[in-house]
Amino acid sequence: MRNKDFYDIVRHSLHQTPVPANDEHLAHTLSLSEKEISRRQNRERISYARFLSMQIKYVGWKIWAAQGVFLLIIRSFLTRFYGRDDPKYMMRLLSALSVLVLMTALPLIYRSVRCQMQEVEAATHFSSVKLLMAKLTMIGIGDLFLLGTIFLSALWKSSLRADSLFLTLCFPFLLTGSVCLFLLGHLNARQFFVGGTGFCSLCILFSCVGLRHFENLLCRPLSLGWALTCALLMLFCIRQFRYIMYRSPYAEMQLA
Repeated sequence: MRNKDFYDIVRHSLHQTPVPANDEHLAHTLSLSEKEISRRQNRERISYARFLSMQIKYVGWKIWAAQGVFLLIIRSFLTRFYGRDDPKYMMRLLSALSVLVLMTALPLIYRSVRCQMQEVEAATHFSSVKLLMAKLTMIGIGDLFLLGTIFLSALWKSSLRADSLFLTLCFPFLLTGSVCLFLLGHLNARQFFVGGTGFCSLCILFSCVGLRHFENLLCRPLSLGWALTCALLMLFCIRQFRYIMYRSPYAEMQLA
């Protein structure tokens, strides 16, 4: 086609009288738009319990399978030390294991950043915070099962009292959990992973080396002071969990 012919076609098209809008079709389009807006507004929002069940189907069984393998390794490891008569040695070992139980959750939380999935999660229908809450809930359920199994196994096969055993497992777990939740709500995922891993490693080192005064405190019957300390740590964990869910700029920090 010559340039002159193309020019004539364009000029003719631009000088054509615009086609008037069909009022009937326009009204029909507006009616469909209003119905779609109303349908979206009245659409039933999925509950957190239903969303959690969906995540269990796709992700939860993998998390619990990994924690199950970890439990088998721990139990086979503990059977070698149940015969020892030194209760303080067992308390050091169990204290380190309680921190290690929580520490196994850090790679699971950091996985989306390691696989560079944070942008995809932020663009999904469900927010990245809701996905994080589902992961934390599933990990928390698995951790409680792990600690409960370790507690019952040690109570049955060792000479430790139930209150000392409970404190040995509960206090380090709540302490590291409160710090890791605080870091998760105030730092991006990479900084959280480094900081959480470093703090948990220090706690494991402290548990293995042990301090005589700390061991003597744990060997005593469960006191009101220790009970209040564990209760305050648990309340702090709950508060940090709610902060991450409702007020923390978690999604923005992951994309920064």
